[in-house]
Amino acid sequence: MMTRFPEPCYRSICAERRRWCGFFADSREALDEVIAHQPHCAAIDLMMPHLDGYELCTRLRAQPDLKDLEILVASVKGYDFDRRWAFQVGADGYLVKPIGRQFF
Repeated sequence: MMTRFPEPCYRSICAERRRWCGFFADSREALDEVIAHQPHCAAIDLMMPHLDGYELCTRLRAQPDLKDLEILVASVKGYDFDRRWAFQVGADGYLVKPIGRQFF
């Protein structure tokens, strides 16, 4: 899992499942790390510096080696427009934050 979220519950979820987790504030760094590590899942926010979540999703989908990557968008943006746009650029799921640990 790759995510921008630094919250402790996300870190513990990854640790419990013994999965590689990267936590990035810079979406360009996140893109490079996901390409390098090829995780099964990436959780991304829509509002990030440099590349927004839509552009990050688009660039991840353009990578042939990441064709099976599951992309989960988690955002405070709860409007239907934001959700539809995320799915248009390749998201597999969309959650409105805050997200409780019990969800996972």
